[in-house]
Amino acid sequence: MKLLVTDGSSGLGQMLSRAFEAESFSLYSVQNELDWSSSEAFMALLDSVQPDFVISTAGWAAVPSEAQQQTLVRSASVVSKVCAAKGIVPIHLSSYRVFGGDHKASYSELDPPVPVTAAGCAFRDAEQCFIDNSEQWLCLRLGWVLGSWSGNTLSNLLSALVGTEELGGQSLTMNTGYPGAPTTDHDIARVLASVIRQVSCGAENWGLFNYCSGDTSSQGEFASAVASILEQDNVLRGSLQVEDREPAQGEAGSAVLSCRRIADNFGVQPRSWRQGLHTMIKLWLRESGHG
Repeated sequence: MKLLVTDGSSGLGQMLSRAFEAESFSLYSVQNELDWSSSEAFMALLDSVQPDFVISTAGWAAVPSEAQQQTLVRSASVVSKVCAAKGIVPIHLSSYRVFGGDHKASYSELDPPVPVTAAGCAFRDAEQCFIDNSEQWLCLRLGWVLGSWSGNTLSNLLSALVGTEELGGQSLTMNTGYPGAPTTDHDIARVLASVIRQVSCGAENWGLFNYCSGDTSSQGEFASAVASILEQDNVLRGSLQVEDREPAQGEAGSAVLSCRRIADNFGVQPRSWRQGLHTMIKLWLRESGHG
């Protein structure tokens, strides 16, 4: 099987590329941003690489900037149309941010996307491209993503609590009223590899799928667990205060996703975010010069 990752230079894209290589997939990762203003460059790339699956990661970020939001939607439009024309299966990565501020225990694939931020609107519009243009496609919605690369939920928290030798850490206030289910990047790779193998063997389960950790946690509880590990390793320089309050205005009311559909269709069982957390923190500390 040959895979093409549309953005192999981002933190998540690099990690997925390494994980897919370990799975013995034949892999092509786009290292320089393609021109997503038209389909010609991407069509030429597919003609050259001839992948069986396209992993649509271009523009994805935990909190995408305005430029990333534009790339997210433009690339989704191109990927969905070209893959449909060439009979290639696209797997698009999305986010819980497509949902709104209603305080549900968890969101399922049947819940209508009602985003409350520009980033959420971009994720929703990107999903809609595949709904409108493709018949055989998959979209994996993710909760809080954890990784040792910069710009995700874990690395942002670590940067604040560890700081630098010159500046020290920051004082953070987290709340217990914002539920999530943090998901490690390696677990995302595991799920994608399982889905790819099953689809390649004839499974025809298309459309939207949610995935996140099976271990839910509030923002405050997760931050406290991270701070405890940092204190244990004698690198905690910031301070953490946990309060019982609601999510900030403009945030989704919950980052917890129901994973029943992906379990029923692909047999994928969620893992706890606690599994391997200390190892991931040590990797971040080493790569950022603190270890």
